[in-house]
Amino acid sequence: MKILIFLIFCISSSVSAQYYNKVEDSISITLNEKIQTATEFNLLDDNIKMHLEAIKEFYPAYEIICNMDEFPNKEIQRVLIKDYAEKYYNAFNSIKNPKDNSLRIGFKTKSDLKEWMDIVYDSLRVKAIILLIRNKQKFDKKVDLFINENLKKIKISRDYFDKMSEKDRETLVDKFE
Repeated sequence: MKILIFLIFCISSSVSAQYYNKVEDSISITLNEKIQTATEFNLLDDNIKMHLEAIKEFYPAYEIICNMDEFPNKEIQRVLIKDYAEKYYNAFNSIKNPKDNSLRIGFKTKSDLKEWMDIVYDSLRVKAIILLIRNKQKFDKKVDLFINENLKKIKISRDYFDKMSEKDRETLVDKFE
């Protein structure tokens, strides 16, 4: 019976780890795709650049605490991440409520810190994806508005424009002012 319970636990742990790895890979792929698209359309504003830098420098900033021989108290933790916290504090603000900030110190153990680091790192990446998507949506709306205004000037309906071949649409859009 103990062996059966152990095997079930091992299988469920393996499935959970595999699922987590798939989610982790999906976040990485999505973030990289969104960065590539944003770069193509020149949509990387200062806020997004700051978030991407915060992601890149997150683990190195907090690893300093983890790498100390003795786990430091709250005041020492604050000193160790002070530069990072000052530079990237706003990256940790919640999207829904900017007054909520997930940047933390005062961990009691390395395992608590590492668990928090993994969660916050993923949330930073998801937030960056959301910001990139929002910028792309704003860009798409501006392009749509531009096209609609120009179609109105030449008295062509949007339906007619949408039914045109892609090549014809591109040719027409190139002539818009």
